Amino acid sequence: MIIRPQEHVVVENISRLGRSTLDLLQLLQLSEEQGIVFVSQKENMDTSTPTGKAMRQMLSVISELERNLLAERIREGLRASAKRGRRIGRPKIPRERMSLAIRMHSSGEYTINEILEATQMSQGTFYKELNRRKLLAMEKPLKGDNYGLSNS
Repeated sequence: MIIRPQEHVVVENISRLGRSTLDLLQLLQLSEEQGIVFVSQKENMDTSTPTGKAMRQMLSVISELERNLLAERIREGLRASAKRGRRIGRPKIPRERMSLAIRMHSSGEYTINEILEATQMSQGTFYKELNRRKLLAMEKPLKGDNYGLSNS
């Protein structure tokens, strides 16, 4: 269906336009930018009238409130989990397994696939650790290295 500017879209209930207040608000804002008018029969809302525009602004406020309440519930849940000693996120690879993988790689006797299979870790995790170690090695200056500057 193609809707042109200045056309009216009539819906029985405004809740049919989007799954959430944010979806609805985004759709109403996009339609306003394109000059499309929404009319809801149940709520008696017409976005071309001052009352309809006020309703859209109220939807914006409600949408922001929903987002803030959701964010607050998430923060509260994370705090409660932390109090109970629960760790959030993926479990860490034990140092022994990572150390074994690095030693296997340094020996040059194993392929990456053999290392990953033996240590039961993902390729991304292994390469992330290799790159981290390379960066650390690059950041550490050699003993006595004054970067070519004389002591005078």
